[in-house]
Amino acid sequence: MKIEAVDFFYLSMPEVLDIGDGSQDALLVRIRAGGLEGWGECEASPLTSIASYVCPMSHSACKSLQYSLEGKNLDGIEDIYRISAAVHENSLDLLQADHTLSGIDIALWDLAGKILDKPLYQLLGGPMRAAAPVYSHGNIANMLDAGECRAWAQRGMSSVPARPVCAAATASATSATSATSRST
Repeated sequence: MKIEAVDFFYLSMPEVLDIGDGSQDALLVRIRAGGLEGWGECEASPLTSIASYVCPMSHSACKSLQYSLEGKNLDGIEDIYRISAAVHENSLDLLQADHTLSGIDIALWDLAGKILDKPLYQLLGGPMRAAAPVYSHGNIANMLDAGECRAWAQRGMSSVPARPVCAAATASATSATSATSRST
């Protein structure tokens, strides 16, 4: 089936902060073919990604991503690899090409799953495990309090993302962890 349309949706945040907190703008991609659609999200600067998709060709290694995508066949996962290779060949000199391709690639996988009527995990080779560990974002007021951590663990939690913010915090966390290990 032929790729009929690629649409971008720029989600602009009211304020973008210069910190790594997820406050950045986002760019969604929708790819349509044969009455179906697949969705992806670019890890990218939205406006430069849109520009890399629609810019005019300036030479053989600087063609828009549109050149490698629209009107191309998508009948199976081999086509996803072919399209990705074509983007790399045709858009080599577009610095944003890989970032734009990240969202296009996800949308192509989503669409391929719908075309083949298979869940994505089957397209990627099937289940790898029966279950996967997950973590919680906390709700521990004081991660250095061994009793509070034990109570949290007793609720079934086994891990939490943590990042010490300074050398003193690292030393305190290491001391608390050592003390907790000795007391259990």
